[in-house]
Amino acid sequence: MPRRLALLSLAAFAVVPCAQAAQPQSWRLEGAGAFLEGEIQGLAVDSDGHVSLAPAVQAMFDPEMPNAWCLTRDAKGRLYLGTGNDGRVFRLEGTRARLLYDANELEVHALAVAPDGRLHVGTSPDGAVYAVDEDGGAKLLFDPEEKYIWALAFEPKERPVAVQIFDDDESRLLAAGLKLMERQPDILDVNMGCSSRCVAGRGAGAGLLRDPGKVGRIVGALARALPIPVTAKIRLGWDRDTRNYLEVARAIEDNGGRLIAVHGRTKVQGYTGEADWASIGEVKAAVRIPVLGSGDIASAGDADRLLHLTGCDGVMIGRAAMGNPWIFLAEARLLGPHQVLPVVGEHLTRMAAYYGEARGVVLFRKHLSRYLDHLALGEGERRLLLTASTASDLRTLLGIPWEASPQPWPVAAFQAAETGA
Repeated sequence: MPRRLALLSLAAFAVVPCAQAAQPQSWRLEGAGAFLEGEIQGLAVDSDGHVSLAPAVQAMFDPEMPNAWCLTRDAKGRLYLGTGNDGRVFRLEGTRARLLYDANELEVHALAVAPDGRLHVGTSPDGAVYAVDEDGGAKLLFDPEEKYIWALAFEPKERPVAVQIFDDDESRLLAAGLKLMERQPDILDVNMGCSSRCVAGRGAGAGLLRDPGKVGRIVGALARALPIPVTAKIRLGWDRDTRNYLEVARAIEDNGGRLIAVHGRTKVQGYTGEADWASIGEVKAAVRIPVLGSGDIASAGDADRLLHLTGCDGVMIGRAAMGNPWIFLAEARLLGPHQVLPVVGEHLTRMAAYYGEARGVVLFRKHLSRYLDHLALGEGERRLLLTASTASDLRTLLGIPWEASPQPWPVAAFQAAETGA
């Protein structure tokens, strides 16, 4: 079995030996086609499409075996059969077998039935896992594409590192949590606060707040399965009529959650209106685990006021830190080009070196847009900077020299600011 699927197999894969299956030993394939005639992948198929199990299939499926087939059984006793290199999955129903899923040019090398009843199909060589429903519809469960590896990389000096996941599916969240242990994070956080339509609208992020029972099951499954602390970020509820933050917070604590971060708005509010810090204080008073407060924190002074009002153990700062790392300084400072531009240059250099120049410059634009808020620029100048396609063009337009900073950013900039240099 590919190493990429090893953790998933520990969580859900249940391979059933044919000898234990209370099913007929012959099935008819609907729409199988003449190509199946003969013995293929451990199946004996005659010219009429009748399928019987070849002698080799009486043994337990070996996932390392080339050209292997695989079997699993659901709670209703139905058998599912994957035909290995043929890339097809059949559901065996009585004396018939129905083609349920075709992985096209991929190979099927693992099958399992998840707790929600859906079939999980592991494919090779891409190492992906798909959830297949009763009608054969497939949804990507896990995709080990390189872009996710880039996002998860960190240096040892950056520890402790928390990785955040989001989804509306309990099985996928557990599979993702298990898989992420390969990256060795220090904390796994479940996003239950994202209010964007594409996330909350499908039941993930803040969409989970509508079902505190599901919140508890998700946190409980992860907490039992993982060797690191599991935390969650929440909002006050879906809307003003369903502000169920205390129920959700208790569900997290009761099921093994180790920390809760609370944004003081509902999903419907998004980032409009004022954050309700008093309600964050209610969460802190209701649970014994640490609580972080979030929302409308734009300076160290704001953080101090939230801590004093709520009794929280800390604060979580999100949007306000974008393009403004100086927010973490003890005192607010009036920033000018001589403070901002060296940091912009260092940030750009690091992103271009890490992602490659073409991709790094594009990804840097969202940060640059926030940095430019500190500078007095016209609309035309901003547009020119935000459409530059090379690091060289950006540096020329901003008047930033190519020399690297004497110390890694942001340490040097913070130390200089703290000492008044």
